[in-house]
Amino acid sequence: MKSLHQFAQTGDIKKLEELLKRGVNVDALAADKSTALHFATFAENIESTRFLLEHGASVNLKNQRGLTPLHIAANSGNEVITVRLLESGADPNAKDNAVCIIYQIFFIFSQE
Repeated sequence: MKSLHQFAQTGDIKKLEELLKRGVNVDALAADKSTALHFATFAENIESTRFLLEHGASVNLKNQRGLTPLHIAANSGNEVITVRLLESGADPNAKDNAVCIIYQIFFIFSQE
């Protein structure tokens, strides 16, 4: 059976909704401590990101590498998801395990 994380990545909103209705935790952790919001952000899936945020996904949880969904969005340069995360309370000063802050990541990748 596919997981919340896989459905978030592929954008299957109906399946996400079914799992949440059955009581699956919106912030359930994968093996690397990533949440479904991390997966949706990595896949640049705007609809999944929106859905998860509307259903209470925590925007500041860090995975094993210390990355928040905002780190991932800034790294990908996805402005829509980055803004949505910031509007939802994501911490722009969060540091990853390499002590990089969001502004540094966004600046580096905006120069490419």
